[in-house]
Amino acid sequence: MSVNVIWNFFTKVESDSSKAQCNECNSLGSTIPGRQTVHCLKSHLEKNHKDLHSRYSSNVADRNKKARLEESRGKILDTFVQPTLAAFQEHRTTWPDDHAALIDHGRMIMMHLSIKGSISASWI
Repeated sequence: MSVNVIWNFFTKVESDSSKAQCNECNSLGSTIPGRQTVHCLKSHLEKNHKDLHSRYSSNVADRNKKARLEESRGKILDTFVQPTLAAFQEHRTTWPDDHAALIDHGRMIMMHLSIKGSISASWI
C-alpha cells in the first residue's frame, strides 16, 4: 500500500503515533480522537497554508496521472502482443486475381504512377 502524499507536509508525533504535527507551523491540530484524519490534515493545509495546499493538490494530481499512465501501459502491453509468423500465416487471407478490391487497388497504383510520370496513361 502506498503512503499518502499528505505525509510530505506532516510528521507523526513520536510519543503518540495517532497524532500528526504540521511541518510548517508545528501545530498538532485537533486533540479530539478521530480528528486527525487525512481529510482534517488536508483541511489544515487549506485553511492555514494555501501555498502548501496547492503543492499538495498538485502532488496528488501528478501521482494520480502517473498511476493512470502505468495502468494504461499495462493494458496496452497486454492488448498488443506481436503474433508469431506461424499465427500470422494461419490467419492470412488471399484474394483471387479478379477480386474487385484488388482490381481497384491496382488501378489506384497505376493512376498514381501515371501522375508521377513513371508510366504512360495508356496502361490504365
